[in-house]
Amino acid sequence: MKVFRRCAVVAAGIGALVATSLPHAGSAAAGEPFEATLVCDGVEYDVVGNGNGEFTPVRDKNSTLVFVPVAFGNFTGTVLDTEGIEVFTFTEPGVTNKGSGKQRSTTPCTFEFSEVSDGTGDPEDEEYLPAGFTFVGTGDVTVQITGRP
Repeated sequence: MKVFRRCAVVAAGIGALVATSLPHAGSAAAGEPFEATLVCDGVEYDVVGNGNGEFTPVRDKNSTLVFVPVAFGNFTGTVLDTEGIEVFTFTEPGVTNKGSGKQRSTTPCTFEFSEVSDGTGDPEDEEYLPAGFTFVGTGDVTVQITGRP
């Protein structure tokens, strides 16, 4: 399930949320753009990034703010069928960036993203989802924020 975790991190834009089980979202980890909603101190941001790892920064689409993840809390992934019925849910533990230990001030945030499968990929692959199935990822992240609102 680490693949789901990767998508979440990439999709949320914070540090490269990670590559999900969806073939389309999985490509985000390879450096294609991804989008997510990030909420910090009650303010909602639409973020975008190009994922290449869990701690890849993301930027707000409506300002010059950049969010640099330093730690992730638990991540929850849910797969819904075409009727919106939950197929399964899983939770993965958080991770922390070792860093230099000289972190600037940080802000706790939450993130959410969803991706609808187009059904492409290998049905024999354990991460394959049929067309119309939705993967929803949610979690907590601690970030450093730079730039101007």
